[in-house]
Amino acid sequence: MELEQQRKDIVSLRVDINQTIHQIEKIRDLSVENYRMALGPFKNQFESLSPIDQQNMNPIAFQSLQNYRDIQQITDLLHQLNSSLMDVGQHLGHPIEDVPKLDNNPAPPTVV
Repeated sequence: MELEQQRKDIVSLRVDINQTIHQIEKIRDLSVENYRMALGPFKNQFESLSPIDQQNMNPIAFQSLQNYRDIQQITDLLHQLNSSLMDVGQHLGHPIEDVPKLDNNPAPPTVV
């Protein structure tokens, strides 16, 4: 029974992570919209600048871009966590296989 409960807990965590990803993606989309609105026709010019010059040219667009990048990193990490939990759930309760011993391994050298 404990094993089944652990599997259910993992599924529940994965559902929560997926919901969180969905909510975070909405925030990311708002950052993209703010970025586009702040730049208007100057997007190409802005993107050709160094980060310091971007911040000086348009602080709102610069911050929106930073928010987008940060949110994307968080989303990527949550996807990785979700994938790892799926792997754990699939392996839960399965015995760990022994590493096979190969007969063709060379013997350690001997000192004569």
